[in-house]
Amino acid sequence: MRISKEEAVEMYARFWIAHHKQNASSLAREVATSLKHGGDHDGHKIWNDVADAIDQRAWDPPLKSAAVETVTAAS
Repeated sequence: MRISKEEAVEMYARFWIAHHKQNASSLAREVATSLKHGGDHDGHKIWNDVADAIDQRAWDPPLKSAAVETVTAAS
């Protein structure tokens, strides 16, 4: 199964948000900068796209969690 570049960027954005919380965007931009300094301009672009996706998701409303019904055992 192949995934698109956009799908990969979104997957990495979700992972970095979950793993790095409020530092996710700045850390992704650090990776981008490091790649640029190493001459990897494609990697720099992709990681900036990841950071942009992280920033965009920060403005999205949080997902509503499903209602959880508590069941107690009858005595």
